[in-house]
Amino acid sequence: MKDIFLVSGAHIINRFPRHVHEEYCLGALHDGRRELCISGEIQSIGKGDIYIINPGEAHSSESSDTSESYSVLAIRSGALKKNRDDQEALPRFQNVIRDQERLYREFLSVFDLLQSGTSSEEKESALYAFLAKLLTDYAQRGYTPGKPDNPPLVTHLKAYIEKHFRELLSLERLSDDTGYSPFYLHNVFTRSMGISPRDFQMQKRIDHSKTLLRQGISLIDAGLEAGFSDQSHFTRCFKKITGITPGRYIACNISKSTAERNSRSEDPG
Repeated sequence: MKDIFLVSGAHIINRFPRHVHEEYCLGALHDGRRELCISGEIQSIGKGDIYIINPGEAHSSESSDTSESYSVLAIRSGALKKNRDDQEALPRFQNVIRDQERLYREFLSVFDLLQSGTSSEEKESALYAFLAKLLTDYAQRGYTPGKPDNPPLVTHLKAYIEKHFRELLSLERLSDDTGYSPFYLHNVFTRSMGISPRDFQMQKRIDHSKTLLRQGISLIDAGLEAGFSDQSHFTRCFKKITGITPGRYIACNISKSTAERNSRSEDPG
């Protein structure tokens, strides 16, 4: 993901003189303590706290007495704009978020996912959902997400996804198609539809695969035709959405002879 950079450190003692970033720096402290100085105000960051440095915000920081361990997401400021090229006000976050264990755990989950080998589409979806929560709960001024304000855009996105659901559809691709930023697209679509663009695409894939299975298409071919690159991914997504495996779905929805033919040696149900 071109707008995101990951940084982490373990058992480190350091001091950073006054400086600024062009990006948002979103961090979590896992151990130790850090002193952060912004606009002459010193704020103490402890274990489990989230801290955010806004673009252009002059600050200094240093480890306090003991070594510290941390993880940081550096996010290009343009990622949180509505349109990629406009000059609208950027959101501004409070600098330190304390005593929010659930938010801290969500940050760790997103950070680990971004480092994993999972698809870029899954990474984008998880990251932008997390950023939307931060904007809603912790942005102080500038652009914040409100009620869906672009029904034609949502209609266009739905039609585009329905047409291309078998393909790899990153938010960057949707952004190139519409001219809106990936974050804005994710936020508007999710608030309007109740699910993310990726989840909507997965639903379309599974709906299509169910139609194919009812027609007697084999598990392997149904998964491939629906856009899944391998059988295990197809089975995992199918069960996540429907609650049952494809093999069980066949057994419940088509004749016994066809079910045996299609699921033989491919899915234990």
